[in-house]
Amino acid sequence: MADHIYLDNAATTSLHPAAAAAMEPTWQQTFANPSAGHLAGAQAEKLVDEQRRQLATMLGVAPKEIIFTSGGSESDNLALFGTALAARKGRIIVSTIEHPAVLEAAMELAQRGFDVQLAPVDMDGRIEVETLLEMVNDQTILVSIIHGNNEIGTVQPIEELARRVKKKNANARFHTDAVQTFGHLPLQLAGSAIDLLSLSAHKFHGPKGSGALIARNGLRLKPLIYGGAQEEGRRAGTLNVPGIVGLVAAAQAMSADRSKHSELLAAITETLAARLRAALPGMLFNGHPQHRLPGLLSVSVPGIKSQNLMIFLEDAGVLVSAGAACKSTSVKQSHVLEAIGRRPNFATIRISAGINNTIDEAEEAATRFIAVVKRLRA
Repeated sequence: MADHIYLDNAATTSLHPAAAAAMEPTWQQTFANPSAGHLAGAQAEKLVDEQRRQLATMLGVAPKEIIFTSGGSESDNLALFGTALAARKGRIIVSTIEHPAVLEAAMELAQRGFDVQLAPVDMDGRIEVETLLEMVNDQTILVSIIHGNNEIGTVQPIEELARRVKKKNANARFHTDAVQTFGHLPLQLAGSAIDLLSLSAHKFHGPKGSGALIARNGLRLKPLIYGGAQEEGRRAGTLNVPGIVGLVAAAQAMSADRSKHSELLAAITETLAARLRAALPGMLFNGHPQHRLPGLLSVSVPGIKSQNLMIFLEDAGVLVSAGAACKSTSVKQSHVLEAIGRRPNFATIRISAGINNTIDEAEEAATRFIAVVKRLRA
């Protein structure tokens, strides 16, 4: 077992061997621009088309409904800005625990004159469904609800929410940020009420810099990036062929062993939770106890600062985060923790296991975690 135990897989994962192997030929053999008009370009375009079809089959969508992007943040921004700017006006509803890529995009749209509403969650981070539905009116153009929360792990009944929103307003579009769930939980869009879905390869052992937005039924999106006709005019720029190949290979590898991986991740987090609960009185566990990501554990310890706890844990060889990776250096309490009513005098740490972790590492990480907390409390 290595001196350092990496438990920050919600921030990023290691590259799956299947993805690395699939990407390798693209550096030397299929490196041409897929938009080029020569034979090498046509070969690269064919490879991208094959990847698009394979991903479409996995998701139960048509290949033309897939827009390849640089990752989750771009996909989320394209979903919100693309929908809003195409509609020009209307109401947008997002939850209070969205990833900043959604929440900050929504706040920018509010500055531009859109009616932005924040749907609340309960203390476990689950959407207050009736309140959400009361917000939906005939002016609603988009509802965006995160599938699995990146900080506390709560998973929403996303298909049910989409169907109920559509029942209230059939013209409203429904988007979900599935960055933390795709590749880890079953996701099938055939017959789904979900219109837009964001995913990011590096969250499921694919390469960084590669993602996708699923845009159903040819719905109209205003592009964020101009300069070319790629992705049917919805996203300009030379396609990241190695990244796309790695994304699809990782998705297929994770899907093939999803049940085994889920059981391992659940066992790791259950081991950690049991050890910490027994040794550290007063510790709180955030997120829904059942409807949650199997590999994510959010814990709050009273009377300690999050940054201090994270730094001491790193010194002890346990690599975790104090919340979302994009806000790990912030001293302000997370908007997610505020939304579920967690007080700021708790040190909150996100522990996120991956497929390369083991039960032995969980036991060792728990031992080190307990020792650090007792030292900080002394």
